[in-house]
Amino acid sequence: MLNNLDAFLDLAARKQGGRLAVAACHDKDVLLACIEAEKRGLCHPILIGDGTKTADLLTALGHDPAAFEIID
Repeated sequence: MLNNLDAFLDLAARKQGGRLAVAACHDKDVLLACIEAEKRGLCHPILIGDGTKTADLLTALGHDPAAFEIID
């Protein structure tokens, strides 16, 4: 039984991460969540939104936009 969020995240990370479409992704908090989810192996986010804003935000957050699938 899962007793806390960390146990849930550990279990989810052991599963094969699927693809997750994220609309209106050109938001700092949304991108931070996507970055963390991918880092933990929970999913591969497909970022859908303003491509330029998304790329600029990813760069400002210290990440390479080319490492993400961005649909403008």
